[in-house]
Amino acid sequence: MNEPVYTYRLATTDDAEALQAIYAPYVDTSITFECTCPDVEEFRKRIEERVCLYPYIVCEEDGVPVGYAYASRLFTREAYAWAVELSVYLSNTCRGRGLGRALYDRLLKLLEMQGVRSAHGKVTEPNEKSDKLHLAMGFRLVGVMDNVGFKLG
Repeated sequence: MNEPVYTYRLATTDDAEALQAIYAPYVDTSITFECTCPDVEEFRKRIEERVCLYPYIVCEEDGVPVGYAYASRLFTREAYAWAVELSVYLSNTCRGRGLGRALYDRLLKLLEMQGVRSAHGKVTEPNEKSDKLHLAMGFRLVGVMDNVGFKLG
């Protein structure tokens, strides 16, 4: 059996449909605080808005998107432009293969070249896999926000 071939590239708005399909299952979990899955057109708009400021990377397996990661502003005021929030999403079929780390590695290198000073991952607890990924990549806990999101009962 051949090992899958993964390639990484910058996202374009043409990826909206594939990336929305990867994201959709997460809406039924507490991993995202979004309660309704955005449609493809909204996804396209979000990609377009984000790529103007920060990297948005797609991982493909044999030419098919199986994951993506992007950075977005941590806060809206201008002085916060050098602090970002990271997001990574993987297809259900590709979890546990190191792709989240590979996407983060590439994203963080590009952000460093852009002069970004700090990158943050917001994790809904409990989420052992995400905690392990962030700790393994050198992130540290900087705070806990209690009772800020209510979803799934």
